[in-house]
Amino acid sequence: MNGEDRRNEIVTLAVYPDTKDEWESAAQDDPDADSLSQLVRVAVNRYLHDRASGSSGEVSQEIHEQLTELNTQQEQLAQHLDGIKGQLTDVREAVTGEAVGPETEALADDIFEMLPSKKEAHTEPVISETADGVPAPEQGSIEWLSERLDVPRYQIQAALDHLQETTYAVRETDDGRYYKEV
Repeated sequence: MNGEDRRNEIVTLAVYPDTKDEWESAAQDDPDADSLSQLVRVAVNRYLHDRASGSSGEVSQEIHEQLTELNTQQEQLAQHLDGIKGQLTDVREAVTGEAVGPETEALADDIFEMLPSKKEAHTEPVISETADGVPAPEQGSIEWLSERLDVPRYQIQAALDHLQETTYAVRETDDGRYYKEV
């Protein structure tokens, strides 16, 4: 076909006015298109090229296999982390000298009775001092419980952990004080 035989054909499209505005805006922003007509030509050519090359917007087999492998690795990591959590629990029990035994359960019962209610825990604490002028521990804190029960902090923490795991009625405030929801 020589230059004389070649002529442009006119194609008419009907679109909503807001679609036309959106396309015109895209044409102004696109370096490959200097007009709305050029944008439509570029878009149609890309569509035809994608169809001819077999690209349908779907994920290729290679990418699908990679995603499947990543998913498998993620599941294995999650299982590994669950195992580590179990080991951490075993270590914590070994450090406290016992699994949750009768002594820890008895201490947990005593602590539960002493814990303030949710309302008491969420009121502004009254700042008091000991005879030495040192601020007294706040009600519901591990230090407060340790002083009143004359039990080391780690045992108080183990009993509080046990209460939180078994009763779901023991909670902790943002500032580290414990209370019971009753």
